[in-house]
Amino acid sequence: MSSPTRASSRLVYRGSLALPDSHVTLGGIAFSAMLTAQTTLLQNPLALALESLRGIAIRFVAVINLADVYYDAKAAPSIVLDIHPQAVLSTVYFQNIFCLRPEQTHSIGVQVALGDTDATNIVIYASSVGDNSLRLLAARITPPPVALPRPDDPTPRKPPLLLHAKGRDLFPPKPQFKVPAVPAKTLKRKPSQVELEVGSTIERKNKDTVKGIVVRSIQTHLLPKTHPEYKDVFNWIYRGVCFAMRADIKLKPVNEENASRLARVHVGMYVQGADGRKGPI
Repeated sequence: MSSPTRASSRLVYRGSLALPDSHVTLGGIAFSAMLTAQTTLLQNPLALALESLRGIAIRFVAVINLADVYYDAKAAPSIVLDIHPQAVLSTVYFQNIFCLRPEQTHSIGVQVALGDTDATNIVIYASSVGDNSLRLLAARITPPPVALPRPDDPTPRKPPLLLHAKGRDLFPPKPQFKVPAVPAKTLKRKPSQVELEVGSTIERKNKDTVKGIVVRSIQTHLLPKTHPEYKDVFNWIYRGVCFAMRADIKLKPVNEENASRLARVHVGMYVQGADGRKGPI
């Protein structure tokens, strides 16, 4: 590899290339910006980035396929890599990468990270100069540009699916809409008016029977009807007996013996002196 003489160039970096997993560095590495009358150093961000390193070693990352990355090869001024003639190790290293397989010379590159972080990556690639010489150039690895649609571009549409049948292209049949079946409802039979009247008649007769039993159970000499709390005691005893017999009070005539027993129990709870018990009254 040779470095042709350039009429106008500016040295932007001189240092070494650090190899991964090794304490060996490749010295004699220099990058120069090829300036022309139409270009300045400020036009290429890579030139400014290299100049700001000031001797800090750049880091080797990997040998990559140029088709897998997008690099700014058209940036001006272009950045050229020079290797010092006495840096034999660096010369042999890059010759092994770019010259051993001529069919890969222009399809591969060396990815290099600037500084201690991977924020800025560049690629070193080969460009032919004459018949037997190569020039090593450097460019930034950047995201590919996004092509913005023009205002007059038609909106892309997905083509319809076609079915090929017997040599003809047919549109697929449109799916037919089917009304889902309505789930069967379980109808609950409402009781007839006769059943309601019979049930209400039995319940009314049973409640009247319970009222009479409660009246007879409250001894008048213990709690006369003129007592101010007679109605409250009567209502609580009546409700208690009806609640205790709630399972049968609407279906069949009540058992008066059971109703009387329940009434006596409630009277003993609320009436003082009944059955030898003391109540709140």
